[in-house]
Amino acid sequence: MDNVSAEDEDFNWYKVFDYLDIPIPHEVYINFDKFDKIDVISFENFNKYFSDIWYPADDDIEMFDMTRSRIVSVRHYGSLYYTKM
Repeated sequence: MDNVSAEDEDFNWYKVFDYLDIPIPHEVYINFDKFDKIDVISFENFNKYFSDIWYPADDDIEMFDMTRSRIVSVRHYGSLYYTKM
C-alpha cells in the first residue's frame, strides 16, 4: 500500500480497511511468527491498542479475519502489504 505507514502518527486500521474496501470484522487474527500461534483480538481493540501490539523495527505481523480471504501484513519498517486469497 503506497503512502500508508503503520508508523504514521495518525495511523488507523478503520481507514486502512475502508481504503482497501474490506468489511470491518468483529475479530482479527494476528500472526507474529510462523502461523503456529495465532492471537485473536477484537478489531476495535486491535485498532485502539495497535501501538502496544506492534513494535517498529522488531515485528513483522500478518492480520486476517476468520474467512482468511485477505491478509494484511505489516513489516517491521511500517509498510503495509495486502493479499487477497
